Amino acid sequence: MSKCISLLGLQWGDEGKGKLVDFLSKDIDAAVRYQGGHNAGHTLIVGKDKIIFHLLPSAIYHKNIKCFIGRGVVVSLEALFQEIKEASNLIGDVKERLIISSAFSLIQSYHIKIEQLREMSKSQVTIGTTGKGIGPAYEDRVGRRSIRVVDLYSPSLLEDKLKEALSFYNFQFKNYFNSDEEDLSNLLDRNLELAEDLRPYVGNVIQELRKLQDNNKNILFDLKNDMLIFTP
Repeated sequence: MSKCISLLGLQWGDEGKGKLVDFLSKDIDAAVRYQGGHNAGHTLIVGKDKIIFHLLPSAIYHKNIKCFIGRGVVVSLEALFQEIKEASNLIGDVKERLIISSAFSLIQSYHIKIEQLREMSKSQVTIGTTGKGIGPAYEDRVGRRSIRVVDLYSPSLLEDKLKEALSFYNFQFKNYFNSDEEDLSNLLDRNLELAEDLRPYVGNVIQELRKLQDNNKNILFDLKNDMLIFTP
């Protein structure tokens, strides 16, 4: 029978979850990153090399383990590609072992900008965010404005959704923060460019996990944030 193990920290972080992932890796066949963004991560030290996985499951270091990024994660593609590059330099090509969901939401430049402007504004209560756009990306997910991976492969739909998002954000940039508006053309071109680099990794994560379960494989669900972070 397949075992599904969920690893989570019960404090504020830095409990050593990365070490536990490494310990459990000898008994698992797959690892899943399923929530959060690139504001938290696990640090791996391999010989003299050090790498921090913010988006990739840290079990990807073990070449026998298949890794997934699920739909609950919000992702900066620039951050993801940088991490894939660093991981590949350290452990070799990960393309055959990494599958990402077509349904996760993408962090856009306007998410980063609005979060940083909010933090700098004297009229807003600061909360000490990392300024990486993760919170606003989740706001868009709830508000049904988010750009998902699947949207990247329908250029006309992508353009329409970016227009809708920019009408929401540019109004705030101009009227609330006296800041420059984001340009639709540049944003569209950048998304379409990144889409082609992303294509080899996109798959049906739910379907793949179901296959692993049917074949009695063990799956680790790797939580990057910790429980008390979410406690008021």
